Amino acid sequence: SEQVSIVMEQFLRLLHHCGMDEGDVDFLNCRGPVAQAVITQTPVRLTQFTGSSKVGELLAEATKGKVRLEDAGFDWKIIGPDVG
Repeated sequence: SEQVSIVMEQFLRLLHHCGMDEGDVDFLNCRGPVAQAVITQTPVRLTQFTGSSKVGELLAEATKGKVRLEDAGFDWKIIGPDVG
């Protein structure tokens, strides 16, 4: 959504301000057909994907596994200080 893209863009600006090289990440926010063309037709090493499992599975197949699928935050884990 547009709201998520604004937050992500600002987060990337913060990372760059703190010293992250701008060439270390690309942020792509667009419709499915455009994203699929960019991801499958360019030499992308890895894609972090957040979206539907159906589209994620299609991308994983099209890129021969070069996609990490997010769980969209539905499987949060809280790790306390006793974990070690």
